[in-house]
Amino acid sequence: MKQIVWVRNAWRISKLDGILWIVTFLFVLLFGIGHGLFYSCVWGEQCKIIIN
Repeated sequence: MKQIVWVRNAWRISKLDGILWIVTFLFVLLFGIGHGLFYSCVWGEQCKIIIN
């Protein structure tokens, strides 16, 4: 339950942080811990490059 609060707080602070948390969670569910974290890092970096 605490992690749901973390997502809400991340969403309120920055929409990108909230989306990154959700995407990381989904990638880990789909691809496993190792690949999911790797893919979420790549996805997050791509988002930062596109936004900036």
